[in-house]
Formats: sequence, C-alpha cells, structure tokens
Amino acid sequence: MPARKRPKPREASRDDIITAACRLFAAHGLENVTFGQIAKAAKVSRPLVYFHFQDQRTLFLECVYRATVELNRRFTTQIDAKASGLDQLEAMGRAYFGLHVDAPDLFQLLAMYEAQPPTDGTARELYERIEALHLEIDELKTGLVRRGVRDGSIRRDVGDPQIVSTCLWAFSHGLSQLLAVKGTHLCQCLGLDLPKTVTTGFKLLRSALAGKRG
Repeated sequence: MPARKRPKPREASRDDIITAACRLFAAHGLENVTFGQIAKAAKVSRPLVYFHFQDQRTLFLECVYRATVELNRRFTTQIDAKASGLDQLEAMGRAYFGLHVDAPDLFQLLAMYEAQPPTDGTARELYERIEALHLEIDELKTGLVRRGVRDGSIRRDVGDPQIVSTCLWAFSHGLSQLLAVKGTHLCQCLGLDLPKTVTTGFKLLRSALAGKRG
C-alpha cells in the first residue's frame, strides 16, 4: 500500500493560497475569482481557504499586503545610503518599475488596490497595516526630496517636498502602468524601445529636478 501523503503545515498552505490568489486576482480581477478556483490553483481544499480567510476581500488585502511589503523591501534595499538625494529618488523610481518587470502580478495588485480601496470595515486591521506601509514609503520619498535639496542634487526652488514627492510617485506609476498595459502595442505600432523609453523618462526627471550637484 502506498504511503499516505502528509498534509502541508497550515502556514505553508496559507502561503500557497496567497500565492495562488495573487496570480488569479491579478489576471482576472477581484470579482471574477472564486474560492474554489483559488483552492484548485493552490492544490488545497476549499474549506481550508475558508479556514484561513473569512471572505474574498480579506484574502485580496492579504495579497495587497504581500505586494506592499515587497515594494517596501525593494525600496529600502536598493537605495544607496551614500548616494545623493536625487540618485536615491531615481533608484526608488527604477525599483518601482522593476516590480512591474520582475513581479507583474504584485504590481497589478497594487494598481487594483489604489483604484478600488476598501469602503467598509472589512479586515480593518489588515487595511491599516497596508496604509502604514504606504505612509512609510511616502515619508521615505519626501525625505529624499529634502535630502536632495540639502545636498544640492535637487534645485532649491523645486517647491514643497510633499507635493514634489507626490508628483514623482505619479510619474513613476504612470510610466510603469503605461508600459505594463500598452508596452507590447507601443513596440509594435511605434517601434518603441522600452528600455530606452524608461531611461529617457528618468533622464527627463533628473533634468527637471537637478540642482548644481545633480
């Protein structure tokens, strides 16, 4: 008689469920994915999905939290503490674009979350953890703008650091989202070179911000 297959530890199964859900939510949208589909993709039973997650919205927020943690990790590990404020801001922008390249599912989940934030009390504690990470990221960006002004890499008349930080986030997200959604079309119809487009975008960013040391 063949040996009975041992079930996975519950935490391992939970991680598998989140991984499968990230992929399915990113591909099909929140409203078009069922717990049954997630269970099948994760190779677990549907009751086990319900054991870990009370509803679909909670599971979606767990996926968003994973994506936000990964984005924050990329930001903090790819910034050179010895670099100028402007160089560090560019590193953040490139790290964000890198998420779209290396982990498109996580990038798509972040875009979905921004487009449809929670409107009720579902998984409030989890939502607050996500927002706390977003605040950390915002404070990091704004701090780098201030640092760049101090070290001369960003011009002194650039304006309010918080507003500048928000505009830079919009630039990075807009460029990444455009290339994520229409990159193939732009290559085929316009003959666009995507790496060169990204490089040009960041050159424009630097020229708009650069101070005497930039």
